[in-house]
Amino acid sequence: MIYARCGAECGKVKRLLDDAEISWGYFTDHNPFEPHCNAHPNNFLVVDPTTNAQKCITAALDFDLAFDFKSFLNTVEPDPEVFTDEENLMIQKERFCTND
Repeated sequence: MIYARCGAECGKVKRLLDDAEISWGYFTDHNPFEPHCNAHPNNFLVVDPTTNAQKCITAALDFDLAFDFKSFLNTVEPDPEVFTDEENLMIQKERFCTND
């Protein structure tokens, strides 16, 4: 039961980030050969549910490298084979940049 609750709470964090268009996951930083990922299990902390208003047992940490949609740079060149939706491909092309 505790695993299900932790998973559900982590899923809520993911949903909040997705809805707010915040990237907390996998991206390339300054070195294209060393991708960075903040979305890993040790960025969640187990907390006492009696000490927070939401009665959660997990809390997310490490948002120093989280980016909103406007500040996120897409460093992966868009592939028309992957982005078959024309509108999505256009967004990916507009967002494609380098770390320079």
